Amino acid sequence: MTLTCTAKGNPGPTFEWLRDAHLETGPFILKYANVFSDPPTVEVRSSWTKFNQGEAMTLLCQVKRGNPWPDSFMWHKDDKLVASRRNLMVSSVQPEDIGRYTCTAFNAGFKDMKATSAELLVDVEYRPRETSLSIMGSTSPMVKAGASALLRCAADANPKPDEYDWSLLSQDGRTWDKLSNGNEEHLLVREVRLSDRRCYACRAINQVGFGENSPPLCIQVMYRPTNLLLSVPDTVTEGDLVSVRCSVESLPLSNMTLTKTSVDRSSVRSVTNQLDMRVQYNLLTFGFVATWDDAGVYTCTAANSEGSASAQKTLEVTYASRNVLVKADPSLVVAKSTSLTLRCVADWNPPIRSVTWWKAGQIVNQGPTLTLSSVALADAGVYACTAGNELGSARSAPVEVTVHDGPSEPVLCMTTKVTEGERVNMLCSVESDPLSTLTLTRQSAAWSPAWPGASSHGNAVQNNTLSHTFKATWADGGVYTCEADNGLGRRRTHKTLKVTYAPKNVTVRAQPSLVVTENATVTLQCDADSDPPVESVTWWKVNGTRSRNLTRSHNLTITSVTPADTGLYACTATNEVGSARSPSVEVGINVLKVMQITRPSFHADWFLKFIIPPLCVLFVAVLIFFICRLKMKRSSHQLRHEDAQISGKDFGEVQTSELTADNKANKFSYSMSNILFAGKDPSTTDMAEELPKGSFLQDTSPQAEHGQRKFGMYAFPKEKQSKETRSKGISEEVPAVYLSNAQVHFQAKRPCEWAEDNSDEENHQFSFSV
Repeated sequence: MTLTCTAKGNPGPTFEWLRDAHLETGPFILKYANVFSDPPTVEVRSSWTKFNQGEAMTLLCQVKRGNPWPDSFMWHKDDKLVASRRNLMVSSVQPEDIGRYTCTAFNAGFKDMKATSAELLVDVEYRPRETSLSIMGSTSPMVKAGASALLRCAADANPKPDEYDWSLLSQDGRTWDKLSNGNEEHLLVREVRLSDRRCYACRAINQVGFGENSPPLCIQVMYRPTNLLLSVPDTVTEGDLVSVRCSVESLPLSNMTLTKTSVDRSSVRSVTNQLDMRVQYNLLTFGFVATWDDAGVYTCTAANSEGSASAQKTLEVTYASRNVLVKADPSLVVAKSTSLTLRCVADWNPPIRSVTWWKAGQIVNQGPTLTLSSVALADAGVYACTAGNELGSARSAPVEVTVHDGPSEPVLCMTTKVTEGERVNMLCSVESDPLSTLTLTRQSAAWSPAWPGASSHGNAVQNNTLSHTFKATWADGGVYTCEADNGLGRRRTHKTLKVTYAPKNVTVRAQPSLVVTENATVTLQCDADSDPPVESVTWWKVNGTRSRNLTRSHNLTITSVTPADTGLYACTATNEVGSARSPSVEVGINVLKVMQITRPSFHADWFLKFIIPPLCVLFVAVLIFFICRLKMKRSSHQLRHEDAQISGKDFGEVQTSELTADNKANKFSYSMSNILFAGKDPSTTDMAEELPKGSFLQDTSPQAEHGQRKFGMYAFPKEKQSKETRSKGISEEVPAVYLSNAQVHFQAKRPCEWAEDNSDEENHQFSFSV
C-alpha cells in the first residue's frame, strides 16, 4: 500500500505521519508492504427474468462485502458495456433487450480489485413481427407451369408462432380472401397453371398476439411463347413504306428476332444487324422503305427458357429490271473457230418481256441469248444487252469479247558463226494473242539468266520478244531453239551457232610411257581441243629457260632412246584462230646402276693355290646335288621366274632372277643371271669399285613380323655362288646391289633341301622396297 501526502510552502514543508494517534516521521510518500484488504463480492438481483414486450425492467447490483467498499459499477449485456451505474433500469423492454447481464463493482482507489457477478439471463416475449412469404427452394416468384410450389410464412416471434392465417388476392385485385385450409407454416400449391397467377399473403400468431400481414407474393407461372402473331403485307411496289409487327405471350419475356430469306433461297440474312428493329415486352416492330432486295420470306422467332415459337410471312416486291449483266459460256476470251454463247441476265419482278443485244452501238440480235457457233476474228468486240419489263428497263455494262489465236512461227535472229570472245546477240519474236511465253533453249538445256551477259528479260516475256546477249565461249556452240506458247498453240524455230576457237587443253601423251628402257622407242602425241581442227604442231625440247624447236609434225617419235634424249618436252598446237602450248613433260630412261664394294687386297697366288680348288670342288658337288633334286621334284614343283623390273634412274635391268628362302630361319638368297648393270655385263666387267659396302634389300611383304627385314642381293653370276653362300642371307663379306626408290615383285620357291617335310614345300610371293 502506498500513501502520498502533498503540500505547498516556502520554505518547503516537512511531513509527519500519525498512525493510531502515534507520530511517525518520514517522506511525503509512505509505503506499507503488508496492508489487509478484502475484495468485494456482488450479485445481480431482479424481481423477474422474463418480461413481456413494453414492460419496465430494473436490475440491482447488490454488494455483499468489500474492503474498501466499492464505489463504482459497470453493466454488461452479452459482454458489451451498456451502463455505468449501480442499478440498470429499462422503462419498456423490447426484443433487443434479451440477453446475458452482469454487474462489475470496484473501489476507485483499488481498481485492480474488481468483482463481477454471475450472469443473469433476461428473456422478452413479443408478438410476431417482420413476417415474410417465399417459395421454398427458389429466390424468385416464378414457377414452371405444371410444377408444384411450396409457400413458407416466416416471422420473428417469442415464443414461436403456433398459428398462421393465409389469404389470396381476389381476381379483381380489390380484396383478400382467407383460405380455409391455411393454418400451417407452409402452403402447397399443386400443379401450377396459368390461372394460379395470383398474389398470396400470410400472418403469424403466438400467445403474445397477432403479427402483421406479410408483403404479398405474386406467383408468376413460366410458360413457353404462345399466341405468336406476325403482320407483314403480301405485295408492295419498290418505294412503298412497309411495317412489320410481331407479338407473343410468354414468361419470362422472349428474345425476339426477325430474319429474312431471299426469294431464290440463295442466302439467309438476319435483319437484326442491318435494320432499326425494336423489341419491348414481347413486341417486335420494324419499318422500312421497300426495295427490290427486301423481297423474301420474313420469319419472327420468339424464344425463352421454356421453349420457342416462330411464324413466317412472304413479302413480294415488284420493281423494274435491274442488275442487268452479260454472262459468257464458256468465257469472254475464246479461241478462234470455237462456240460462244452470251446470256442476258437480270433481277426482275414481274418477268422480263424483251431483250435487245448491242455491238458497237448497233443492234445485232433480239432474245435472251446470243450464240456464235464458230467464232471468227471479226466477232471480237464490245457487247451489251437491254432487258425490260412492265415497270421499266435497264442496260448491262459493256463486255469485251476477245478472240485468241495460236502463235505464228517464231523468228530467231542471231549470228550463226562467231569466234570465241565475240559478243552474240539473240532476238526471238512472235505474233500471237494472247501474248506468248518465249523459251530459249540450247541442246535440250533450258536457257538460264545465269549465263554470262544474259538479258534482263528472262525467258518469259509480256511483249512477244525475248533477247539474250552473251560473250561466246567454246561451250556455247550448238543448236538453239526458240519456242512460243500461249496456251492455244505452240510453235518453235531452230538455228545453229558455231563457235570457232584456238586450241586449248593442249597436252602431251606418250606411248608406251614417259619412262622407257634404253634403246627403246617412245612416241609423243600432241592432243588439243579446237575448232577448226589443229593444222600444225610444233615440238619443243626445253633446256633450262630456253626451248629448242624439234619438228612440226603432229607426233614426235624417238627411236633407240639414249640418255641424251631424256629431258622436258612440249608442243604447240595451231589452227586458223590461234595457238596454244602444252605444259612440259619429262622423258626418262629406266636403267640400273650397279656399284661394287671394294674388296680388301690379297695375294693372288695364295688365293689361287689354297682357296680356288676347294671352292671349285664344293661348287661342283652342290651343283650336282641340286640338279638331281630338281629332276625329282620338277613334276610337282616348277620354278617360276619373273622379270624383276626396276624403275628409276641410273639402275640396271635384271632379266631373270631366282629367290631361294628358308622361312624358318628367316634366311633368303637372291640369285640373278644375265644381269645388265648400267648396260654392262657383270661377268665381263670388273665392278668391284662400284658396289658400296652394306647395301641391302628391304622386305615389305606381309610376312615380315617385326618391321622391314634386310636381305642380301648378290651380284655374282649364279654359277659362281655356293650353297653356303646362298644360305647365309646377309653377309658383310658378300657384295650387294643397292637399289633405291623402287619395288621388286617376284615369285620364289622354298628349296626342298631346307624343308623338314616335303609337304611344307610351297611357292611364296614377296614384295620388296629396295
